[in-house]
Amino acid sequence: MAESRRDQGDARSATRGVLRSSFIAIVVFVVSCPFIWLLVVGLGDQWIPQLLGYSWYQRLCNPLPVGTIICIAAGWFAWFAFQCARNAVGVRFLRASSIVYVVLALAIVMLKSRGVRGFNINPLNLITQLSASPSIVLLNIMVYIPVGMMLYGMHNAKRAWISIVIIICGMELLQYVFALGIFDIVDISMNLIGFSIGYLCMDELFRKYHWEQVGGQYRIVRISHTAQNDSQAR
Repeated sequence: MAESRRDQGDARSATRGVLRSSFIAIVVFVVSCPFIWLLVVGLGDQWIPQLLGYSWYQRLCNPLPVGTIICIAAGWFAWFAFQCARNAVGVRFLRASSIVYVVLALAIVMLKSRGVRGFNINPLNLITQLSASPSIVLLNIMVYIPVGMMLYGMHNAKRAWISIVIIICGMELLQYVFALGIFDIVDISMNLIGFSIGYLCMDELFRKYHWEQVGGQYRIVRISHTAQNDSQAR
């Protein structure tokens, strides 16, 4: 009898957990849609013709393709929020998302200014860029926040920082050499700021928590005070 009540209680608790996670996912989907729309509409006019050409740009300007892109992106955020609320993020989902993000980020950074070549080593040019196109400056920061989170997994701050400096400077040089954009010290600075935000956020998070892989899922587990004291003593 006691076991049956315990089983019923566990089933109710699991159902409440699923409902709560589903509610969070729905809220994230609804809230993220307008932000994604602003991003797509605000930057699409400037970058999509450069990335895909004007023929594809005209096709993607229709409401159906735009709505599909927004729903897919919002659905990804919703599914990620659902998994986080359940404290069970799929390993394959996270790896696939990282690969897709890196490919998209590379395409945006390397192909957004095809046919342009220039060189800027004046950091004060940031003021001009902020007055002319603040959204581009903000995007240069935001693109590298997830990269900072990913490279935190190297578990070596010095190696991560050296790697990101080489990657960013190498990409800027490639843009100049192949006429894909401007070697811009402002872009490098903004990229490093974005990387720093992502890396430091992960560092702050994992002072109290750590990842634990259980089967095909990642779970976040709080570090006990004893373990924290032991790590600090070491």
